[in-house]
This record gives sequence, C-alpha cells and structure tokens, in this order.
Amino acid sequence: MNPSHANGLRRMLLVCLFVIVPEMPAQDTGADRPLRLSENHRYLVGSDDEPFLLQGDAAWSLIANLTKEDAVAYLRDRRAKGFNTIVVNLIEHKFGRNAPRNIYGDAPFPDMNDWSVQNEAYFKHADWVIREAAKNGITVLLFPIYLGYEGKDEGFVDEAMANGPEKLLAYGQFLGRRYRSFDNIIWVMGGDRDPGPAREDVDMVAFGIRQYDRRHMFSAHCHSDSDPVVQYPGPWLDIIGTYPYQIVHEALIGNYNRKPVMPFFLLETIYEGEHNASQVQIRRQAYWAALCGGFGQVMGNAPIWLFGTGWRAALDSPGSVGMMHWGRLFRSRRWFDLVPDQDHKVVTNGLGEFWGLDYLTAAATADGSTLIAYMPTERTVTVDLTRLPKGQTHAWWFNPRTGSADSIGIFPTSGPRQFTPPAMGDWVLVLDDASRQLGAPGAESSPAPLSEPQPGMEDRRGEKEAALAAHHYDLFLIGDSIIQNLENPGFKAVWDRFFAPRNAIDLGFSGGRTENTLWNLTHGELRGQSPKVAVLLIGTNDADDVHFDWAHTPEQIRDGVAAILNVLREKTPATKVLLLRIFPRQNFYRRPDGTEQGSEAQRAASVLRAGELLSRLADGNSVRFLDLNSVFVRPDGTIDPGMMPDLLHPSPAGALAWARAMEPALSGLMGDAPRG
Repeated sequence: MNPSHANGLRRMLLVCLFVIVPEMPAQDTGADRPLRLSENHRYLVGSDDEPFLLQGDAAWSLIANLTKEDAVAYLRDRRAKGFNTIVVNLIEHKFGRNAPRNIYGDAPFPDMNDWSVQNEAYFKHADWVIREAAKNGITVLLFPIYLGYEGKDEGFVDEAMANGPEKLLAYGQFLGRRYRSFDNIIWVMGGDRDPGPAREDVDMVAFGIRQYDRRHMFSAHCHSDSDPVVQYPGPWLDIIGTYPYQIVHEALIGNYNRKPVMPFFLLETIYEGEHNASQVQIRRQAYWAALCGGFGQVMGNAPIWLFGTGWRAALDSPGSVGMMHWGRLFRSRRWFDLVPDQDHKVVTNGLGEFWGLDYLTAAATADGSTLIAYMPTERTVTVDLTRLPKGQTHAWWFNPRTGSADSIGIFPTSGPRQFTPPAMGDWVLVLDDASRQLGAPGAESSPAPLSEPQPGMEDRRGEKEAALAAHHYDLFLIGDSIIQNLENPGFKAVWDRFFAPRNAIDLGFSGGRTENTLWNLTHGELRGQSPKVAVLLIGTNDADDVHFDWAHTPEQIRDGVAAILNVLREKTPATKVLLLRIFPRQNFYRRPDGTEQGSEAQRAASVLRAGELLSRLADGNSVRFLDLNSVFVRPDGTIDPGMMPDLLHPSPAGALAWARAMEPALSGLMGDAPRG
C-alpha cells in the first residue's frame, strides 16, 4: 500500500475513533459551558447570561517565564485595568528563558518527540497559573500546540510532525481530561502560521481535547491575513480569531459579513513597542474591532508579551491605559447590540480614507438609541440625526487617551448636524437617546473591586468575629493599622474618652486594603449587627506598591470604598457611615542601604486624588464625608511630625487631635452629647 494512503487511512480512523468514543455525560450540556454563543452568533455569553466583551492582553510566555509571585502581580494589574482575557502558550518553544522548561526548570515532556507522556510538575504549575487567572476574572486563550512563524524557530511545527497523529491525539486527550473542569479557557489551535502538512496533527490535538472536553470553545491562530475557516475546515472551530497586518478594519468587516455568521474578535495585529507603532495605532485597532462588529480585541506589548526586561514598567504603558478606557467605554453602553454603519447612512461625512489609517468607523445599536463613532484624527463629521430615534439625542466627546467624557449638548434628531472635536488627536463621538438618561460614556464600567482575605490576620479576625458574635455594638471603627492602633496602650486615653463610652469595637487590620475590608464585611463581621454609626478610614495601603505586589489607581480605591459602602447599606441599612478622607502621607520606604524604595511622591499623589474622589460618595443621607487632613498638615503643606512621627500613622497626640476634630460629626450621627 502507498505510504501516503496508509497515513491518510490511519488519520481517518483516528477521527472516526473521536466520533464514536463515548463522551463524558456532563460535557454535552450547553448550560455547563462557561462561555456560549449568543442567539445571533455575534458574540459570547457567560454563565451569568451577560455578554462577554473580550478585553485581552498578549501574555504568551506567562506560564514559562514568570514565578508565581510575578504572575500574581501581572494578573492583578491586568484585572485592575479591566482586562478579562490573556493569550498564553501552554508550552513555549523559543521565548522561554529556558525553553521548553518553565522558570522552575520543569519540562512539559520527558521527550519532546513524544507528547503522549507528560511531566506532571510542569502541568501542575500551568494549572496554578490558569487558576490564578480565574481568581482575577481572566479567561485564558490557551495555545496547546503553537506552530510558530514560518521560516523561524519559534514554534513546534517540527515536533508536531515528528510526534504524529497518534501521540498528539493522546496529548489532546490528556488536556481534555485535565482542563475540562476549568471555567476560564478558550482553546486556540495553531499559532502564527497556516498549518499546511501539520493540519492533521493540529486536528488530532483538538479532537483529543474535545473527546473529553465539550465545555470550552475553540479558535485558531493562522498566518497573518489568513482565514481560519479555510485553514481549519474541520468541526471544532467555533470562533474566528482575526489576525490582520494589512487593512485591519477591512479584515474585520469582512468577518462581520461572513455567512454563516460566526463570532470574531481581533486576536492579533501590531503590538505596542514593535514595528514603530504609534499610540494612536494601538487605540484605533481596538476601536475598529468593536465598531466593525467584533466582540473584543487583544492588545500586545513588547516587552510584556514575553516578559522581558522592563515588563513591569510597561504595565502602565499608554497602550494598557488606553485599553482600560476602551473597556470602560464599551461596557458603559450596549456594545453587543452595535451594528456597523457600513454604508455610512448615519455618519455621512468626515469619514477619512477607507484604504488609509484615518478611516472613521461607526456603529449604532439596532434601535438607534446609541451611536459610537471613532476617528483616528480630529476632523468635523456630519451625522444624519434623522437616523436616530425621534426626539432628542445627547451628544458626548469621549477622549480615548484619558477616559474623560464631555457633554456637547442635547439636540433634536432632525436633519444633519456637524460635530467638531475640542482638540487635536483621536476622538470618540457618542450619541445617546436623551430620554434614556444614560450616564457619561465610560463612567459606569469599572471592574468589580477585589474581595479577598488578608494573609496573617487570621487570629485577629477570629478574635473580632468572636466578639461580634457575643455582643452587639453601636459604633464600628473600620480600617487599617491607623484604626487598629487605637487599641494600643498609648492610645487608651483617646479610646476611653471618645469611643468606649459609645459601645465601640475596633475593626482595624494592620496592612488592610479595600479588598480585605470588603471580604471581612461579607464574611461574618456584620452578622447580627446593626450599629448606629460606622467610621470608615481605608485606602492608604491600596496605594502602596512596596509592601504589596501592586498599587490601586485612585479610581480603583474609590470603587473599592464604594463597594464597602454598598455592603454596609445592604447588610445594615439603618447604619450611618462617617467616611473619612484618607489621611495624608509623606512616608519614604528605605532599602537596607538607605536608598529610597519606590516613589512616595506617586503614592502621596494617588492618596490625594483618591480623597477627592471619595468625597463624591457622600449621598446626603446614609454617608457623610469628612476631611480631617488639616489636623496633620502644616501651613507649608508638609506633615507635622508631632502628629505623624512616621509621616503615615498618627501619634497619640495626633489621634487625640483627630478624635476632637471628628467629634461634632460623630456626636451628631450618634445622637449623643459631644465629648470634646
């Protein structure tokens, strides 16, 4: 028999084996899938029935190159900026520091020519990384067999061919069994090249996975500007990963017009830090993706994608910040209902050049209640307002560089109207049906604040929970070490004078951040309690990137405090909250050699800005905001060391001055006589 015919028959038999082998009973039910197709097949829907806007980051070498500690820092930063998806190679061929071994020295296979036998230690670490991503609400676009760019030694195409279909089917079966219970995986087959003669080998991995894992969806990564449906015509492809290097918006709109409809997203194009890419190029790719009908996009940054030198500093690059604003904008509107304005019936002039880089893309919701138009350069645009619902439209300029939104005005939806951006640069025009009274674009879409226990505080938490279970308190003092210090002997006079007579409990936890406070309040602290007043002082540790893996932005501090207030409103609706502005800080951390560690100026500025944002959380009813910074700050703006010896924590004298300054507000909320 001709050897090629024999190989073909063997592969056909393997596919038949995939078809007839019994499936795991729980794998066939769509309800068990963490992500599923929407009814119109345009986007994905999560298990919470919410449309899934893919805000992705390229983290190709995450499993190979980062320690657990660094992986935690990276994932938390991405989550804080709204990223909910990352691209990751399960095994790394070239860009691992000791490829194919991970940073701990573990190889994925004892023999790279036999993937049917795996190294448990390697995959145990991969499991940990993927689970840690899940803790941060991040889905992993997981590449199990990255083939590599043609003509380079970046991928496993040669090893795939050497292994052959049988061993790769076994490898796929191993992956399907191992990862079927994970809730945050989308499988992506191939990588940076068309499969060519390795297609059957890639198919075998996919078939092996699907034999045991029907929960997760599949996409593919081909050569740039290649069509995954053509390259992988088999039954496993669910999602189109668009990978254009030519005219990006043309490729995107082509996938939108595909029949039958398939969901697509921008999987890769130009990365920040490569190919001399400008910042507007990184942003316009993302906006084109959403406004051409995609359900999201993945940005990339060098050095982040391979975790090379300088990757931590790059986490705050303009590209990352711009994608944070991108996510907030689209999450604040019904992005999943947007229909591209392909024929320019709504935005009729100021379109730019279709074949150029200044092309304006626009999309409107099916009912016309929201229009979003992105222009890579400033220009006057004309909108036919008669295409919008009859009545009035509220127009906004959204700045994709800063995330700010400015109201232009409310206009009748009659006839054409011109709009001109307020300054140079790229801009987003948003038009909303005024009757819906939507908030400013991007204002309602921050990711949910973290909630997690604080390591090392188990004993103190147990003591406080026992006290709360045994006694009802009228006054809660909630916060970090500044609050906890009030229990120390040196502060006894202050406690006995202002707080003990009011039946108070100190719920301060040294090193506590907003996520720890939120966790405490939702895990027992409020059970059976309904204090008259809760004093809340939290947030200074959120700005600390020395003792913690990462720092919160001022907006994230605000969101964390807002979440705490929401819990208090829900659990103890009768409680009045006295929200204190975060105390000032000018504390410098020193290394053993005496040099400064980190930027205290940045931390101080973050606390200052967060304090301004917290003032807006007062509602005139259950939450009162109080700024006591003048107690600690001298006329020249510096902190009085008599009030704060370490420029962070009040001394007993500082605590006394603080309590006295707070007393009128506290007495009024408690409804008792002042104790000044």
